[in-house]
Amino acid sequence: MAGAGAGFELAELADMEVDGLTPDEIEVAKLAGQVYLRFKALPQAHPSDLGELAFHVHAIGRILFARAAIRAHPEHWTFK
Repeated sequence: MAGAGAGFELAELADMEVDGLTPDEIEVAKLAGQVYLRFKALPQAHPSDLGELAFHVHAIGRILFARAAIRAHPEHWTFK
């Protein structure tokens, strides 16, 4: 499915090697980027759509980086 429709491959989005992120988390980040690129290729129905989608793609990135931070410094995190 990678690149279907818009011609984008996951490898084209970024060559990511981020210390602290697992390979699966990097894959999720790339998938979020692909969602943005594929949505951007669609006819836009509302001028705010791309900005709103970018906000949510960045939120996914923040969640992924938080996971790495929690693993790196578990002493600072308490979940009940």
